[in-house]
Amino acid sequence: MKKVLGFIAMVLLIVNNTISQTHSYWLLKGIPENTKQILNLGVEASWGSNSLNNEWLSEMTIGGHIGREQKNLLFQNMEDYNRVGAAFMGELTVYSFVDSVFGSQQWGLTGGVSHVSATNLYFGKDFFDLVYFGNARTAGDTLDFGKMYGQLQSFQKFGIGIFNKENLSALRLSYVSGINYLNLQVDRARWFTSPTTGVTSLDYDATYEQADTTKSGAFTSRGQGFCIDADLNIPMKKDQGFFAISVRNIGYTHWQNSIQYTADSVFTWDGIEIGDILNVSADSIGLPSWQDTLGISGERISNWRALPGSIQFRMIKKINSKSSYEAGIMLQPNYAALPLVSLGYNHFVAKGLMLTERLNYGGYGRLAVGLEMQYLLGEKLFLRAGTQHLWGVMSRQARGSNAFLGLSLVL
Repeated sequence: MKKVLGFIAMVLLIVNNTISQTHSYWLLKGIPENTKQILNLGVEASWGSNSLNNEWLSEMTIGGHIGREQKNLLFQNMEDYNRVGAAFMGELTVYSFVDSVFGSQQWGLTGGVSHVSATNLYFGKDFFDLVYFGNARTAGDTLDFGKMYGQLQSFQKFGIGIFNKENLSALRLSYVSGINYLNLQVDRARWFTSPTTGVTSLDYDATYEQADTTKSGAFTSRGQGFCIDADLNIPMKKDQGFFAISVRNIGYTHWQNSIQYTADSVFTWDGIEIGDILNVSADSIGLPSWQDTLGISGERISNWRALPGSIQFRMIKKINSKSSYEAGIMLQPNYAALPLVSLGYNHFVAKGLMLTERLNYGGYGRLAVGLEMQYLLGEKLFLRAGTQHLWGVMSRQARGSNAFLGLSLVL
């Protein structure tokens, strides 16, 4: 129960993967005849890492003590550079089959609203060492954080577009209301503590940007922009399957009155020894002015920033009338995410019920097993539920978790 609450808390704190691409059930079986509208409602939440686990997430979000044994185990299993990412998405979309576009009955209108939050961090092993163990045990050595990047974006979309009634290819243009934006870029950071004098020095070059801090409220708009979402579903010859390309959140937001801090400095503190940096504040160190001491300068800016977009390629190949296999790859253009490769097997086990087992590797995490159910009840109600990380739902030691749920009304 504690793990489940920790996962929910994480979702509230980051306030993708994504609920993306056309559902494979529709591509394999087609849309029910005489359909006038389809109303889709879906939510998905996920997080993943190549080094941090669900136990760590639970302790960091809902509270608790991260013991030395736990920290040592995490540290020993870390790579030189590590990644972590989390996402939440909720969407409502409508497809109208009764409308015609450009005088063609083949094309209809589609529209939707959605909320997206996505965050990621790319960090070095030495950074974890300093944050969780302090600088005392590494006196005489230089902790080189290397490059570090982190970002959080939260926004809402309101879109309208067109879709193909036969294969559900679609193009939607959305207005974006930016809720929050944080961006950290550290190009250089080296920490050294003298083993004899206790003198601590830091050499660094960093930039931090945050959306308008003068506005408050969970859903207050701090920027405006646009984005494109699209699906291209290309049927194979002889009804053997589909090639599919999907893009999500390809666009920009203009963040107004953001504050940007920059620092490029080398400075020294005299006689500081930190046992656990998480329990130390600037006041306890006794710095006269942390911003002046760290050489930080701030200014108000207004800039266009790219949204956390993605592009996916997928192939679905029929084996027979009841089974098929699929293979795909998703690319997310940020520093932390690797290409996410997926292999899956679809099979109908009862009337209207299709199960899918998947192997996933990449993204923010490691190898994961997924399980999905798609179920059409009485030609009117369509359910979709599952996880891309089955082990993560069950284990505190798994490096990530994912869950998604969708409901469609066929009218």
